[in-house]
Amino acid sequence: MRCVFTYNFYCLHMNRKNIFTFLIYTVTGFTFIHGLLSFLIRVNTHLYDQIVFHYSDSFTWYALCFCVPLSGGIAFYFFMRAKPIAKGFKILFACVCIVQLTFTLLAAILNYNHFGYPFKIPTVFKEVSEAKKIITCSHIDNYNTKHSLRISKELNQWQIKPDRENIYDNKIGRPFMIFEDNSYSNTENLHDAAKIYADSQLKISPMILLDIEKQIRESSIRDKRMDLFDGIITEFITDKGIKYLFAGLNGLWVSTNHYVFYELLFIEKDGKYKLVKGQRFYSDINGIERLEYAYIAPFFSLFLSGLWLALAFIIWVYLKY
Repeated sequence: MRCVFTYNFYCLHMNRKNIFTFLIYTVTGFTFIHGLLSFLIRVNTHLYDQIVFHYSDSFTWYALCFCVPLSGGIAFYFFMRAKPIAKGFKILFACVCIVQLTFTLLAAILNYNHFGYPFKIPTVFKEVSEAKKIITCSHIDNYNTKHSLRISKELNQWQIKPDRENIYDNKIGRPFMIFEDNSYSNTENLHDAAKIYADSQLKISPMILLDIEKQIRESSIRDKRMDLFDGIITEFITDKGIKYLFAGLNGLWVSTNHYVFYELLFIEKDGKYKLVKGQRFYSDINGIERLEYAYIAPFFSLFLSGLWLALAFIIWVYLKY
């Protein structure tokens, strides 16, 4: 009985050891490859912006920043697992693993608390990509009333233009970029968004606006530090005949150089719109807009890799001489 217990304990110990070894080498390999992304940011920041802030595609960024480095980390584990490693190097690998995991967790939490998302900006709701026909498109705000949203007579055409060169700042234009992408398929008027926006007759009903404003104010999505809104509300219908209302709303600053933005989706039922989805995120200005996980993490991984190489060289010299 004692031998069986000892054998089971030994197997459990070995399994844990293998798990820790896998984790240490995988995270270390992840760190080395992830650090290479910093060169892409330096060489072509515009391209990286397009990947990070893309309005409908998150897969490319997650594949580039997590899947590829993780696959490389696993390959690094299989390369290193059978090799004899000095104790000093094992400790160094373990330190890299701990520091990287700690940084990723803390950075994701801080990024979420400040920007509203842990890693990258969320994409526009998938229902927008199912739009077949735009019904109304209205510019609304409550800057003058400070209480009730109203249909504004001021038409800022630049807001609905798919400004793909300035994808970070043109958040209100995100659904219109999707409309433009899909306008060549079986749609009725997605390519006419600007004309509909300029048409004074194709505006949201004041009664509908009053109702959705109430829902917005009662929603947990709203940042209670700021009650002034400015944005675009678009009603559209899908191939399946489902009617939606999408609202992209800017808020003023909630703190110094820190602005809130909302995306809200309503579905029509029995002649009324009901809020079904909402997301809130933030952006900064004055040169600090890219101090977030997607930009900082690769440089941190590069720094950690460089530090590992420097310490590994010191250990190698010590062991050799």
